[in-house]
Amino acid sequence: ADTLFSTLPTLAVLFGEERAREIMQKYPGLLMSRGSTIREAMPPLIEILGREGAMEAVLKNGNLLTARSSTILEANRAVQTLFGDRKAAKIVARSPYILRASANNILATHAKMVELVGTESALAILEEKNILLLNRPDTLQDRFDIICEAFDGNRKNAVAELKARPRILTFSVSILRKLPAASITEE
Repeated sequence: ADTLFSTLPTLAVLFGEERAREIMQKYPGLLMSRGSTIREAMPPLIEILGREGAMEAVLKNGNLLTARSSTILEANRAVQTLFGDRKAAKIVARSPYILRASANNILATHAKMVELVGTESALAILEEKNILLLNRPDTLQDRFDIICEAFDGNRKNAVAELKARPRILTFSVSILRKLPAASITEE
């Protein structure tokens, strides 16, 4: 039977007992996952990141083991579509949590970024701040609108600022609303 009691034995088979215990201590929520879910996630992670890369990724983010294999593979293909195979491999190795995202969301987020800042800038910003690929397009729009307000509605200046400091697009809407405009527009 595939119960939550199969999680630790499954991890032990995949990673060895010592690493399995390390993963469980770091991510106790995995005890709620079924062994079959974890077994399903590992093959695509290994295919994409290599065995050692997959192990490192899981140690950094145990929640990768709760993703469906189809989600992992489709997310990787979406990142490859946007950045090409070589850049995508670097991005996924650096930020494997992206593999838990819906491919449709990744592509929709990219489309929204292109709409907001243009194709070249969108790719540059998303390459630098991959976490933005996990955002919903409407959230990016809300953040961009607040940033534009800080520039008195001057979209061109807002885009220039995002190119120079893409990190500000990662701030939550509530934080952006609380920041004085000068802190967004200052260099």
